[in-house]
Amino acid sequence: VSAQDCFLNPLDSQSISGHYCYDTTDCRSPTASSEDGHVWAGLKIRMPGMYAVCYCDHKCSDQQRWNFIKWHLVAGPFNNHAWEFSRGILFDLRVYGWGLQGTNRLRIIGHGQTCGDASSSPAVTLDVPSKPPLQAGDTAPFSILQLSYSHDGLLIRMFKPHGLSTREYISLANVSSPDCAACAKLVNGRPHEVVRIHSSREVVV
Repeated sequence: VSAQDCFLNPLDSQSISGHYCYDTTDCRSPTASSEDGHVWAGLKIRMPGMYAVCYCDHKCSDQQRWNFIKWHLVAGPFNNHAWEFSRGILFDLRVYGWGLQGTNRLRIIGHGQTCGDASSSPAVTLDVPSKPPLQAGDTAPFSILQLSYSHDGLLIRMFKPHGLSTREYISLANVSSPDCAACAKLVNGRPHEVVRIHSSREVVV
């Protein structure tokens, strides 16, 4: 991410609430400031993923004043899951997202109850699968051109047509991220489901 990227790309208002910009570069001022730094309070990010954090000290209409600080991982499940199961039939419930760990837990409660309320009674007892799904394809014939963030996952651009379909799986290897070692580990560490075909050379996982 360059200073030009920070200057030209608008705030991702679909994913971020509690922060706003009047135009591409005129954004909300800090809630509080001290010798230790600035605080922007009350932000909420609706979608998990990798977000580029950019900063401008003053005269933000000047491209040279913008700097890329870091890639920031917002962990959590995607909010576009769609499940359909029949009563009394054994099933596996798969939850996808960014930065999910073995310490995460799943809770299912009845209609009208609240997940954060300890008095809400669990609807059922579940066994959560600990292993990722098997890889259904091999991306070795395809050279990766670019990885970038999309509102619904990781957008992969390839040199050649990929021939993939949604619900197939691909694995990535040797992806590096100098600004975020944990991010590269997440990308390389498991197979990824294709959730959207953007074009003949682009998929979102």
